[in-house]
Amino acid sequence: MFGGFLTTVIIPISHTVTLLLWLAVGLKRSVGVFKTIGTKLTLSFVFITTIGLLVMVTYFTVAQEKQIVSNNELLMGKVTESVSQGLQAVMLGGYADIAQTYAQSLQSVPGIVDFRILRIDGTEAFLDNTTIDNVNTRKDEELFEPRDKETQHIILDPNNKELIDSISLDIATQFYTYDDAGNRVLTFINPIKNAKDCYDCHGSEDSVRGIVMLSASLAEVDQAIANTRSNAYKLSIAFIVAIIIVTGFMVRRTIVRPINLITRAIHKISGGDLDQIVPEFGKDELAFMAKSFNQMSHELQTTYLGLKEEHDKITTLIHSTTEGMVVTDRHGRIVLTNPAAEFILQKSTDDIIIAGFLHLVDDTEVIREQINSLQKPKGPTQVAYRNRVIEISASTIYNNEDEQIGTAALIRDVTESVELNKELQLLSTSDGLTGLYNRRFLDTKLAYETERSSRYKTELTVLLFDVDHFKKFNDTHGHDQGDRVLQAIAGTVKHSLRTVDVACRYGGEEFLVILPETDLEGGMLIAERIRKRIATTTVDGLYVTVSIGVASSFAGNLSSPEQLIKLADQGLYAAKDSGRNVVITLQN
Repeated sequence: MFGGFLTTVIIPISHTVTLLLWLAVGLKRSVGVFKTIGTKLTLSFVFITTIGLLVMVTYFTVAQEKQIVSNNELLMGKVTESVSQGLQAVMLGGYADIAQTYAQSLQSVPGIVDFRILRIDGTEAFLDNTTIDNVNTRKDEELFEPRDKETQHIILDPNNKELIDSISLDIATQFYTYDDAGNRVLTFINPIKNAKDCYDCHGSEDSVRGIVMLSASLAEVDQAIANTRSNAYKLSIAFIVAIIIVTGFMVRRTIVRPINLITRAIHKISGGDLDQIVPEFGKDELAFMAKSFNQMSHELQTTYLGLKEEHDKITTLIHSTTEGMVVTDRHGRIVLTNPAAEFILQKSTDDIIIAGFLHLVDDTEVIREQINSLQKPKGPTQVAYRNRVIEISASTIYNNEDEQIGTAALIRDVTESVELNKELQLLSTSDGLTGLYNRRFLDTKLAYETERSSRYKTELTVLLFDVDHFKKFNDTHGHDQGDRVLQAIAGTVKHSLRTVDVACRYGGEEFLVILPETDLEGGMLIAERIRKRIATTTVDGLYVTVSIGVASSFAGNLSSPEQLIKLADQGLYAAKDSGRNVVITLQN
């Protein structure tokens, strides 16, 4: 039973599955057919359908085969039973010869391989006088004439279980064998019962008088089964081919085509062509995907146009701004510069990129400090660059996830601003007429130097002087000429001082000179040098003189600017009283 199922069901299915797998692997290795989703879906569907179809076809084929065999067995059983009953009737009528003839005629029927009537001892009946002698002996008369020739066939095999069971158990049985050609043979064994009608001739010792053995070839039946099986699998193959064609067409039309359209559209979008719309087929998931894709494409296009507009604005701003801009990526590679950066740095974009962010300017430490200050902002740094002054400030660029994605450096040319600041500072601290420091600067500077002198125990000396008879000079020669005189005196004073000394216009025709780290004696020498140079200098052919008062903080143990100026002023008045054009100190 299991062997038949294995032969008719398991083996064909396994062979078919193996063939499909071999074809799939071969196609994949040779042409890469599994690269397409349509082929994958088609083959998967065909594979599953084929397995299901083969199982179904095999099931019904096996069922039909079993029905054919069952019908044949039933027919053979009925024939055997009918033959047994017919023989029993013939023998009850005393016509043994007819039984023999009947047996011989059955053997000639097409499909009947063998037909025999056997006694319980395994010998073939009606071929000898055994039964005739037994019957004549029991009846004690010659009811039947003995045969002239006796032939006895012993065919009962002691190992034939079916024959033994049929005789000993009084049951009908059947079994299959094979002929020399390999065809199946179905043998039916039906016991001939020793009925009451048989007792008169045969006695009642045994319940079974013999058996009827009928063997029929199943070659035609097996051929019909084979034809049925072949036709079933041919029909299955044709059906599978039809499934492949229909499935391939449907998959290609309903799945592959929409996916290909969406895929091509996505590929074009990835290449920058955002104007992509795909048709929406049906109302399934692919149609929903197509609809979602079209919405996404529209949103991308809208977003792109907005971003492009903003990009154009930013690009215009970057390229039109007067501030240089240099941008790097997360790895420090320069990815953007603008014309202002090229102009300020006096380098081309290629030169800037090749040099790298660290070498934007000659002083790399400046850039290093800016890079290091990204975590702790330091503010802009000014650096001298090619006879200019530029200002550099760096900042970190973050994405939406607060991840550092680059660095931006702003570069400004602040040369004019620095010079302007210097000029403004100079204007705020200098006298407009003489170019010397003004009274405002004097107060600050003198306070600083006085405190410094006191802290470090160094001497500080000041000179206070004015022009002799300057009012009379202005009245005589005019104020313009007087201004020129003041300017000439300022120039003489500048050339008479050290770089650390400070000359200021104290007010009107008065001047004050601050001499840091200078004692009284040194102050007197400088004052005398100034006096002599002024006295020997002419302005438009005119001579003027000055009177100078000198005061020293250390010598007089003076600790405040006011004390110094007061003492110097006293010396100035003493110089005026002594006849002018002299240098006097009250700290001798």
